[in-house]
Amino acid sequence: MAGHSHKESDTSEKGRQINSDKFLKCLYTNARSLNNKMGELECLVMKEDIDIIGITETWWTEDNQWDTIILGYKIYRKDRTGRAGEGMALYVKENVESNEVKILSEFICSIESLWIVISCSNKNITLGIYYRPPDQDGDSDDEMLREIREAIKIKNSVIVGDFNYPHIDWEHVTSGRNAESKFLDTLNDCFLEQLVREPTRGEATLDLVLSGAQELVQEVTITGLLGNSDQNTIAFNIPMVGRTPQQPNTVAFNFKKGNYAKMRGLVKQKLKGTVTKAKSLQAAWVLFKDTIIEAQLKCIPQIKKHSKRTKKEPPWLNNHVKEAVREKKTSFKKWKSNSSEVNRKEHKHCQIKCKNVIRKAKEEFEKRLAKNSKGNNKMFLKYIRSRKPVKQPVGSLDDRDTKGALKDDKVIVDVSRVRMSSTLTSGGELWRVWKRTPGADLVCIGTPTRLA
Repeated sequence: MAGHSHKESDTSEKGRQINSDKFLKCLYTNARSLNNKMGELECLVMKEDIDIIGITETWWTEDNQWDTIILGYKIYRKDRTGRAGEGMALYVKENVESNEVKILSEFICSIESLWIVISCSNKNITLGIYYRPPDQDGDSDDEMLREIREAIKIKNSVIVGDFNYPHIDWEHVTSGRNAESKFLDTLNDCFLEQLVREPTRGEATLDLVLSGAQELVQEVTITGLLGNSDQNTIAFNIPMVGRTPQQPNTVAFNFKKGNYAKMRGLVKQKLKGTVTKAKSLQAAWVLFKDTIIEAQLKCIPQIKKHSKRTKKEPPWLNNHVKEAVREKKTSFKKWKSNSSEVNRKEHKHCQIKCKNVIRKAKEEFEKRLAKNSKGNNKMFLKYIRSRKPVKQPVGSLDDRDTKGALKDDKVIVDVSRVRMSSTLTSGGELWRVWKRTPGADLVCIGTPTRLA
């Protein structure tokens, strides 16, 4: 089960376009420091219209805030504390409902993992990302495997990450190393399938995509390097029919083509001698309002407004950058089909060119922004606001009695009301807050509050 068997699917450009509204397009890579690769990552996700991006080894610290933002995406991150480097992040499109979850109830500081639940109209997906350092000890390995066993109990689980098991033979699903054998045993016990068929670094398959449900993950492909990273990027799709319900077409008045002469005549004709005879001010207002609405419907044509979501491209993204990214992708495909030294050097050249073009574009934009900030501060403020993190929505309520997540607004209100009322006395007062002070009796440190 842990091997590579996986149904072939149509990977043509036409097929992708047809099914683009039925899939979550996902991307994963080990960045080995995202600090100098954010520009290329932004270009990549905008060009390919990626829904979810998983990154390991971000090498971020608490100082990395505004420079981690991708326009139109929420970010979940877990920085490595007490150790240089490492860290991970998940970017999710704003129009995809998602929330961070914990798999193990206790805090396991030795495991680098991050989990989210993606909610759609037809099903939920639990997505986890791992980074396992090459020198991870046995106890941490055991905790990681225990967390995987817990996660796979949730329906529709997908796991990606850099597990650093270079000696596993994925063709025969075997290894002579104890740690790697335990990992393979866990995959078999959990009926997890490993879907990456090609090496991701040199000749080793370090980065994996694991799925327990048949056809849950499709079109797993290697798409090249991000920046000067030494590990390939993995792209895959998760079928999610109905993931982005079409917004209903709204009807609006086309005021530019309204016949206002006719409208004035209708209003004048109907209101003549009637407003002054109204019994009250309220009655006069209702008559006036109804007359305006009726005349509006007769004299102003209506049009259907289609809701279109435009891509939020970074302001420095120009045609030179798009061309450089396209050349890099093309050279990688050429090198992949024919791994000659000439093709390798050509891809390396395109890789360096892409990095330099992006850096130049960002520098020129920032210089232009600074130069024009005095005369046009709106442009400067707009750019600063765009670098603020997206506010995370309030997630679903976890109810211990039902042992599940509550999403319906009315149910959440009812459960919250019951929980709040259980903290009140019969007189409607909140319980006093007490604490025991050294060498003294219990003393009240809070004042009871009566609810209105």
